Amino acid sequence: MSLLDRRLHSRSNRHPYQYRQQRQGDLTSNSSGYFTFAGVIPGTYTVQISAPGFRRFRQDDVVVNPGDVRNLNNLSLTVGAITDTVTVESSANAIARQDSGERSASLDTKDIERLPIESRNLSELLKILPGTTTTASGTGNGPGFDFSDNGSSGSAVGVGLNTNGAPYRGGTAYLLDCASIIDPGCACWSIATVNPDMTQEVKVQTSNFGADATQGPVVINVISRSGSSEFHGQGYFYARNSVLNANTWQDKHSTTPTARPNASYYYPGGSVGGPILIPHTDFNHSRKLLFWAGFEDFRQTLPAASPLTSYLPTAAMRAGNFSLSDPDNAALCATSTGNDFCQPLDGSYAPDSTKLSGRQIPTQYLDPGALALLKLFPQPNTDPSSNGAGYNYFLQTTNVHNGYIYRGRVDYNISDKNKVFVSYQYGSDSETSLAHIYYTPPNAVAYPGGPLVSAVHSHVLSGSYIHVFNSAATNELRVAVGWLDNPFSASNLKAMQISALGYPYGTVYNNASQLVPSINSPGARTLPDISQPDLFGNGGVYNTNKKAPSVADDVNRTHTFKMGGYWSRSGNKQETYGSPNGSLSFASGAKTDQVTGLPIGTVNPLANFLMGITSGFTQNNNNPTDDMAYTTGAGYFLDNWKTTRHLTLNLGLRLEHLGRWQDNTGNGLAVWEPNRYAADVGAGKVYPGVYWHATDGLVPNGGSPVQTIFFEPRLGLAYDVRGNVETVVRGGWATYRWNDQYNDYAGPLQTSLGVKTYNSSNNQAITLKEIATLGANAASLGSLPSSVYATDQADDKVGVTYAYNLTISQCIPRNMLLEVAYVGNQTQNILMGGQSNGSGVGGTGFVNRGITDAKLHTTYPVARNQVQLLIELVSGCTSGRALSPPVLATGLVSCSVFILQQITPNDWEYRCHAWVQPIIHLHYVCSRCRLFLAASTGAANLSLSGHPSPRRGAHHRSDLTYDDRGEGASAQHESNHS
Repeated sequence: MSLLDRRLHSRSNRHPYQYRQQRQGDLTSNSSGYFTFAGVIPGTYTVQISAPGFRRFRQDDVVVNPGDVRNLNNLSLTVGAITDTVTVESSANAIARQDSGERSASLDTKDIERLPIESRNLSELLKILPGTTTTASGTGNGPGFDFSDNGSSGSAVGVGLNTNGAPYRGGTAYLLDCASIIDPGCACWSIATVNPDMTQEVKVQTSNFGADATQGPVVINVISRSGSSEFHGQGYFYARNSVLNANTWQDKHSTTPTARPNASYYYPGGSVGGPILIPHTDFNHSRKLLFWAGFEDFRQTLPAASPLTSYLPTAAMRAGNFSLSDPDNAALCATSTGNDFCQPLDGSYAPDSTKLSGRQIPTQYLDPGALALLKLFPQPNTDPSSNGAGYNYFLQTTNVHNGYIYRGRVDYNISDKNKVFVSYQYGSDSETSLAHIYYTPPNAVAYPGGPLVSAVHSHVLSGSYIHVFNSAATNELRVAVGWLDNPFSASNLKAMQISALGYPYGTVYNNASQLVPSINSPGARTLPDISQPDLFGNGGVYNTNKKAPSVADDVNRTHTFKMGGYWSRSGNKQETYGSPNGSLSFASGAKTDQVTGLPIGTVNPLANFLMGITSGFTQNNNNPTDDMAYTTGAGYFLDNWKTTRHLTLNLGLRLEHLGRWQDNTGNGLAVWEPNRYAADVGAGKVYPGVYWHATDGLVPNGGSPVQTIFFEPRLGLAYDVRGNVETVVRGGWATYRWNDQYNDYAGPLQTSLGVKTYNSSNNQAITLKEIATLGANAASLGSLPSSVYATDQADDKVGVTYAYNLTISQCIPRNMLLEVAYVGNQTQNILMGGQSNGSGVGGTGFVNRGITDAKLHTTYPVARNQVQLLIELVSGCTSGRALSPPVLATGLVSCSVFILQQITPNDWEYRCHAWVQPIIHLHYVCSRCRLFLAASTGAANLSLSGHPSPRRGAHHRSDLTYDDRGEGASAQHESNHS
């Protein structure tokens, strides 16, 4: 006799995965006829079932995707000889899920090979999946990412692509062989590139997946390629060249068409896999030890970047002569528009407030410090009459980006009870900038300190060990680590050193840097821009993600239990961005000297420079390295319960501890304690009400407190309506929590590390010599920076997303699957003013609101500079603390998605031509996101910027109705159809 739903008349042996790579495993079912295999590598399997007195049963093409719990239904044995075999070559459950309520989408090897892709970055393909939207960029409404340039790190996650309405930067995990590769600095991008030819399968879990899944509410799970029992290899060469680019419609109809940019992209690579054998020995004769290795090189000549163009003073101007009778001056000033270095000195004042006139600076007013900085200016190299803009400096930048990636994997099937795999990926590339590391400012010249090099070194290491105790119990241990090293360097910093240039003056913080101050250009025909700050003292960005989850499976009658633990540590070690060498500005016009109170300056910015008269000076006392990390620990329990032949329940609970970002040096992040504020003001404390762990041991290292445990239920169901897997109703509801990104907490750490910023007085002038004389007095008073960042002592929240869906799957003729789904989510406790999508509500309105104490306004006795202390809280609005109007107290964002998709399995396709194999993959998505914000009318002494709870701030929600019960609301509505 035969029973459905994996239930057999008697105990039987099962040989489940003798699949295309010849891996084999044997199990004996339990007394109820149930069996399970944990830790199965994603792929396509064959299942064979045998029992005495029955014909052998065989089912081919059992597809297992990453994170799947795959049920095999309608298995039956017929009476007969065991030498007879009943084979089922395909079944409906190959395309219809009947075992889980989760929403997910997968791309297998065939999809990756056949779908067109511009880049060598797999994340580009995510845009075709249902529920994925692109973030528009610019007036062209194009996507916010560009894959024409590839490196050893990077992805579109949080940089142009968003899935299922999750928080843009914060709610998506990106896993490569279980190693987290999302950049913890921004909760976006990736610390390693996923290469298409090194990938076996990618699965995107978007709604109410099980308690065993780490992170969420969206998880992108990538499985790398592995070897087989036979040797296989490939070599390839991908190439793109601009000579094949089509012309634009505008150029085709233009009398002066724009030349198409020259560019080339070449990607040679290859891979080989198979058993590890030693010739003339019996080593690995059973071929259980397998390997796979792949390599790809990228040689990219990108379209030529905009050249450096600038306006450099002539030889006469460098000597203080601005006479238009000089032919070089006249040529350079032919297209002058005013307020530039072509203007006379009439009505101007020298540094000692002596009135000036004419077009020649008296020699005694040429400042020695300015003449030293003048050595940084290159010589003109272009005739200004040769171009319409009239610039006399031109330098074409090179745009070459080369690098490589290699990846290896070893699988060892020790026995039916023990299996191990280890994989490792390394990538390296570098880019060179001429003027500035992050961008090219207007009027920039080549950085005198040499080309600026940004090198990338990416590492991802992961491993897994599976042990099968018996037919009812299996354990798996996974360990993974990923890290990125991205240092910046300059090839000739000596050219910028104070000693090499002979710069005679000091600065406010004389020991902060050995380089001369940077120079900002106020505009055309003024000064060249040499604004690159000194970021070369510590250097480097080190992003790390370490994970160690453990999984145990147990089968008890119709229940499959899974229990496990998880631990991870994510960190970011990065130098702060500032100007330890100082930054100088030179504007047009006369101003009051902030030291003497006398009028100084001219309408000619270059003349101001030559006389050492600045309109602004900014300097940081140091650029420390922020070294922060947070730890996550979790335990979970999951029961996949086959209650009847029609109904499967997924019952899970995850207990999770999400630690705060903490300072690895032990100094701690600054926290705002309003109850100590008044006393601190009376005592003259520099940062009233602001403390950190090093100054008060009772303050947590992370500043804000953290809850010990979060409870996260995850529930799902799948109902096979007819029992034949042709019509399945699935759905569920689940809770996911995720941490904030490093960028949101760098400010409070810099406060505690003593990062001080001196800013010269607004709307006043100060000379280079006077900056040097401010010395220790200004440095000590400069410890009141323009902003003080702190965490909130009452904020113990983290981001939480509630995801739910209802899906109807229907098999239709020609072996196709039709699905209609409603997918929704609600996200709360987003960091107000943080970097996650939707959390920026409030903006600067959350800064220093309601703080009116006069002690926050301090005047420098020497500099006569009034500074206001701004306290910006990385926090949320807690119950019991009212906010001054019109600060937003409660908010809501609603996201819902309606998905209609039609998918064909890989073994079905139309053949239009011998070399063309189109795949039908159609989906219709209608999504809606809503943002609700309610204003509180209570009075308060401080406005906050942080994690809101229900009554605390902005959160996402996809319900169609919501009663805020607030005192006011505004709404933002967005609809998308694709």
